[in-house]
Amino acid sequence: MSKSRSCWWDTTSAPETGLRRAFGLLLLLHATLLAVWCCGQPLGASWREADTMAIAVNLAREDFDLLQPRVDWRGDTDGSVECEWPLYQAMVGALAGDAGAAWPGRWLSLVASVLSATLWFHVLERRCGSRAAFLGGAALVCGGQFAATATRLIPDPTSTLFGVAGLWVALGFLRHQRSAWLIGATLLCTLAMLTKPTSAQWLALVGLWALLGAPAVLRRVPVWVALLAALGCLGLWLWHARRLGLSTGLTFGVTFGDTKSPDLEHLLQPWLWRAAFNATLEFGVGPVGVLAGLWLLVRRRFDRSDAAVLLVTALGVLGALRYSHSAAMGPQYHAFGAFAGSWWLARALPARPGRFGVLLLLGLVAGGVWQLHREHQRYAAERAHPIVALGAELRATMPPEALLVVRSGKPRFDPFWRRPNNYEEPVLFWQSRRRGFVLPSDGVTAAVLAEVRARGGRWYVDRIAPGDDPQVAAWLAEHGTVRRAEPGLLVVELAD
Repeated sequence: MSKSRSCWWDTTSAPETGLRRAFGLLLLLHATLLAVWCCGQPLGASWREADTMAIAVNLAREDFDLLQPRVDWRGDTDGSVECEWPLYQAMVGALAGDAGAAWPGRWLSLVASVLSATLWFHVLERRCGSRAAFLGGAALVCGGQFAATATRLIPDPTSTLFGVAGLWVALGFLRHQRSAWLIGATLLCTLAMLTKPTSAQWLALVGLWALLGAPAVLRRVPVWVALLAALGCLGLWLWHARRLGLSTGLTFGVTFGDTKSPDLEHLLQPWLWRAAFNATLEFGVGPVGVLAGLWLLVRRRFDRSDAAVLLVTALGVLGALRYSHSAAMGPQYHAFGAFAGSWWLARALPARPGRFGVLLLLGLVAGGVWQLHREHQRYAAERAHPIVALGAELRATMPPEALLVVRSGKPRFDPFWRRPNNYEEPVLFWQSRRRGFVLPSDGVTAAVLAEVRARGGRWYVDRIAPGDDPQVAAWLAEHGTVRRAEPGLLVVELAD
């Protein structure tokens, strides 16, 4: 039996039980407020949550095949889509069933977020001591990322839990050099990447910390076998998911279509860098994390562990820059950044923060309450969106088997990013509990409408620019019955 080894990230101070309990209490109170304000919220006008729930319900309703995720904007295909491995969606489907209640998925995300914060506290404590870990953990829990994702119907909190757990177990392997730790870390990191490929950031951090702190480990064959196994599983899923997407033309933009990575011309746009920095201030590293990182640099305490965290954070933001630059589109793309800010704060704090620590804690808690209030307001705005009422109306009036045809608000091609747009509109499909076709905003013609009608489309909804094309208006008048017409909305039932 090998002995435990002291590693470069280990602190010499003993854990403080009182601070562990204090962090647990803070986390419990914060999670309780989130549960009361958010876990009971129905699904409103949230496109990513709508897709998640559609996949979950389709798994429960059809054949529960985790190799065959299916969406509702499927047209006349079977709905198979290129996306991440639907483990979280399967758990939601198993709990919510055909009814599609939102609360089981929200609770799953909240539990995953609480467990992630708990494990992260122990990582910080091992490196920086209990006092710094308490304040660093408080920055994570009270930050914008935790409030914006901890109760959302998205796989990111679950993938983050696997990632943080994988890091924690990997550090245990580097410390104890036992095969069981290596197997556990490999399994957890693999699940993290399968549930959300962007969680490869956690595996990257494990590799960098091993290279910088325990390079001898990388000369062991089992370590490379484990790494190749994890990456191989991800590669196999991406290959399979790509085949699904190419067979139906349906994709989330993982390997083709609406991909997230930038080209060189985009990296030369200063406004994109500013936007990405503002987004990470709001949902990622945060103002406190940025200041802490700068303090480490000024004080010449920014060491190799901090540099590794910075590199992985930057690669994650830049790798998904098309979405991560926008605070509205990609809060979840800054999940790793939130942990980075927490790390740098814990690293920058003195051994005894004293009054500064008390003031910092009060500021963090006040900011956390404000973040919870903002999230509650976002939920209210999503519930009040007109598309929710329209979906309920269609659900009451459309025959269950009728296929919906929806005009999207996005064109088929994004001229700035020079790639196809993800113009799908899952919200109306979910709210109406119907399936059907989505047409890009610049792809609605009389010929296209005739084609989708021949393929089974029976109800046409245009919330973008009804009446902008006289030929389309004439075709609809000839082949359909207007069910609702008002400024900014046209609903037409197409004739058989």
